[in-house]
Amino acid sequence: MPSVSWDFGMVDTDWIAFPVCKAVEEADWSVGALRNEGSYWRQKNWVRWGTSGTINYFTVSAFRSAVHARSRTKGVEEGSENVIAWDATFSTRDGLVERVVELPGETIKLTIKRDSDGHRHTWTVPKDKTVRYCPRSKVGRCQVIAASVRPLLTARHPCSMSFPPGM
Repeated sequence: MPSVSWDFGMVDTDWIAFPVCKAVEEADWSVGALRNEGSYWRQKNWVRWGTSGTINYFTVSAFRSAVHARSRTKGVEEGSENVIAWDATFSTRDGLVERVVELPGETIKLTIKRDSDGHRHTWTVPKDKTVRYCPRSKVGRCQVIAASVRPLLTARHPCSMSFPPGM
């Protein structure tokens, strides 16, 4: 099996941020011309993106130590890139983890009670992912709640929104 090289100037202690994004503004743009017997037409859909919910943080070493779920090479037109994917389960609500139950076989049930109205939702998580929160833990919308890669807990690592002096 070929090995994957991670030498992109990143070290094990570097952090990687994974926001979930949604479109906040879209605009269509086009230009065209008809000359003689030929035509020219260009069209673009401009999208402004914004973060939605929790931004998940991981260390480079967490990704290096976890086995990825799949990989593929894509792109021909503008070069190519390797895509490596790790599966994860994201919370769809702000809430409190009520219970985590291991079932016989290959699954875990994780129940979160939504803050706004107390509605409960239960995720079925395959055992190849590790549930990252225990009962009575607070979780946010779009937060990774189960994955093979361990996220940093954002409560312990808040961002100061500034760089240290001299950077």
